[in-house]
Amino acid sequence: MITNIFLLIIYLAVFLVTLPVRLFANATLPSFLSGVGSYFNQYIAPLDGYIPIATIFLALTFFLAFEGSILVWHGINWLMRRFPTQS
Repeated sequence: MITNIFLLIIYLAVFLVTLPVRLFANATLPSFLSGVGSYFNQYIAPLDGYIPIATIFLALTFFLAFEGSILVWHGINWLMRRFPTQS
């Protein structure tokens, strides 16, 4: 019951945050933002021979995702302790 309500609140929050973007029929990135990845790759390509940049970015991404999931888990546990019937 509490989990369903909590998931519904998260769904509604995401729905409200993304509502302005979904109101536009053709929501696309500006052209200069779509080319940022290729420019960034062009600048770090010479370093890839010395330092495995792609591996470092992948490991950093997994690390941040793991730490973020731990933070969310702690937040859920903290919220559940705030309910009067849960302790």
